[in-house]
Amino acid sequence: KGVMTAIRTSWWGRHISYALLATMVLGLTPLCAGTADAQGRNRTVLLFSVSDESASGLPELRKVATDSLQMAIDQLAQLECTEFSRTSPLVRRAAAEGRVLPTQLELGPSNPRDAVAIGHALNVDTVVLASIQSYRSTQQPRAVEVIISGQAYDVKPNYDEEAGDPVAKPQVAQAFGVVGTSRKLPGYQGSDRPLAREAIDEAAYRVARVLSGATISEVAKPTPKAAKKSSGTKIL
Repeated sequence: KGVMTAIRTSWWGRHISYALLATMVLGLTPLCAGTADAQGRNRTVLLFSVSDESASGLPELRKVATDSLQMAIDQLAQLECTEFSRTSPLVRRAAAEGRVLPTQLELGPSNPRDAVAIGHALNVDTVVLASIQSYRSTQQPRAVEVIISGQAYDVKPNYDEEAGDPVAKPQVAQAFGVVGTSRKLPGYQGSDRPLAREAIDEAAYRVARVLSGATISEVAKPTPKAAKKSSGTKIL
């Protein structure tokens, strides 16, 4: 009888404990979900068309750099990048609602204040202005090197809601000036274009890292090669 009583007591005790635990977990679930949503929201980035201030002689380089930057930034965790272009759904919707003027869509920003104003109209967190500062092509070995520089501005702290205008001098959130290089190809006789794309892609990757919080000195370091694992490590 004593054994049976202990079993029943233990059985009820376990189930009561489970019920209490389930009640506590279910009660906390909405709060936990809300916290996760708040922490997991991506920071929205608006990228304006990259300008080419180099003597590259490649008219498509601006578009290549803009596309590469957009993809590099968008691939990072917690960043969501949109290019300021007519094809962007976000920009099309803002233009249809009159939040972006046709002249702004046609010409883009002429200074950081314009960029912040457009960013505020599109309700994004950060705007990015970038340019190709340098383009260099070497012959022996054949290679291309580019330098991309620019600035990122956070919209909210640079916009005066009461006045309804950007602040007089927007403060830079992050500045960058990075180098991208292609492979070195001895004896290559083809076009610069594939090498230029490689160099642009590397520079864009480094810009994206800066926007995610890395320092210029960190992104300037070559990517470390993965260490080879021993057979013993593989087995483990």
